[in-house]
Amino acid sequence: MSDESSTIPPGQFACPGCDLAYEAEAGDVARVEQCPGCGQPILIPAIDGSSELPEETEETAEPTDEDHLNRLHVQQLTRERRSLIRSRSHAIVGVGLCVVGAGELLPLSIRAIYQHQFGIWPATYLVFGLYLPFAAWQLTQLALKLHRQSKVELLDEPSTPPDFSTLQDGSQFVENLKKMREGK
Repeated sequence: MSDESSTIPPGQFACPGCDLAYEAEAGDVARVEQCPGCGQPILIPAIDGSSELPEETEETAEPTDEDHLNRLHVQQLTRERRSLIRSRSHAIVGVGLCVVGAGELLPLSIRAIYQHQFGIWPATYLVFGLYLPFAAWQLTQLALKLHRQSKVELLDEPSTPPDFSTLQDGSQFVENLKKMREGK
């Protein structure tokens, strides 16, 4: 061992990237952690001093073709759900336009009929004024159908529960930053 490693207290490791003294407890097997200062990987040896990493860690670190396909599947499902929600929103806007249009055209055509102004335009206003509530009803039905489709769960439930044991809550990062501040 070099002189540099003998000056570091037990339980602390120096980051090769930024020379930050990083405190960690040795476990049953060696592991790699990221430096809280620069993000460089730091090898934490096992209690017995061995620095060989378990093979499982190396294999799970590489994404597999199945992971890539799963990610693509989730992206496709997300696009489909967004498309359904967008289409539903357009249908709702269409309902509003139909209601407003009917509210404008029907009184206009009725006023023209009471004033005895028969012609192509009052008749057209009346036809469209009577058709727009029907169109609003159809768009409402479409919006409800799209809403139901967007709420359907598209992914199957996983067969095994997710493994959250490797996740950290961030408190370790905060503690390391506090120790860095105290060390200066």
